[in-house]
Amino acid sequence: MRVFFYASPLPTTFHLQRDQRDALKRRVLSLASGLPETELLFEKSGAGKPFLANVDNLHFSISHCDKSAYKAYFVIAVSKAGEIGIDIELIRPRRNLLTIAKKYFSVEETVALAESSVPEALFFELWTKKEAYGKYIGSGLNKEILGRAFTDQDKPNMFSQTIIAPETQERLRLSLYAEDAGVTPPALYITTASI
Repeated sequence: MRVFFYASPLPTTFHLQRDQRDALKRRVLSLASGLPETELLFEKSGAGKPFLANVDNLHFSISHCDKSAYKAYFVIAVSKAGEIGIDIELIRPRRNLLTIAKKYFSVEETVALAESSVPEALFFELWTKKEAYGKYIGSGLNKEILGRAFTDQDKPNMFSQTIIAPETQERLRLSLYAEDAGVTPPALYITTASI
């Protein structure tokens, strides 16, 4: 399992970010599959999860965070061992964390957030875990996932950590859900090179 983290070297527009994400996705999946980028055939499941139609046993998940005033961050996880889901978020101050938690988190998570000395860090840890799990099962976020408590019982399948972005030193939360995420922490490749 490999995770590629890309920090855009310059502030970007939404359309440029989309183009950069697509280029990163194609480059990484071309390397992982052995096919030229132009031969990769992308399709979507009934729930909208993208997959490669012409490559067996190569699973991927992509996330991006463009809420930074400085950079756009993209991450792609690739696995040959089974389905995978990944999410990344910029850890930033939010005034309404408890309001969001009461609406979307389990009671246990909301209580833990209210009692936390580092509420932003905990909020984004829980949020990215939910997003990663939704991508793993292919449904995206839904009420069932949002209301589910992500606790220590998820550790065998969950890898989650805070990473520091190169150059900006911004803190980001990265969560990955996969069959072997806890057993084999992913290799993390960080780059700011142009795509």
